[in-house]
Amino acid sequence: MKNIAVLFIVIFYAANAVAQQNTFTSVINDISRPAIAPAFDNGYMITGNDYYSSYLLKIDEEGTILWSKEYENVNSNTTPALFFNAIIPTFDSCFAIAGHVYNNATTYEDALVMKVTASGDTLWSKVLSH
Repeated sequence: MKNIAVLFIVIFYAANAVAQQNTFTSVINDISRPAIAPAFDNGYMITGNDYYSSYLLKIDEEGTILWSKEYENVNSNTTPALFFNAIIPTFDSCFAIAGHVYNNATTYEDALVMKVTASGDTLWSKVLSH
């Protein structure tokens, strides 16, 4: 049975006043290493991980979840361990995501770089092996 994980997102303004606080609940094992990036429509893109997959959520400026996507491992030589570590907006209204995957063949963690559209569709991904 999976645990219920709760990801708290607090959006701060320059004056450090709390503007919004929302709780996003998912039925997944554990949410770890969340990263957040501003979207081009005043919303936010948020990444998070559990043991098996990584997640991308799009929220609006009020904190309402507009959509979420699950990303499974992109490298056939690895276990299901896929982790997103960072997300940044790109000049063409897309997002670059950096992370890592665990490689069974080498027992190393390989670097992952991918680009997604504003709707979370993968444009390309690259695993950089040792």
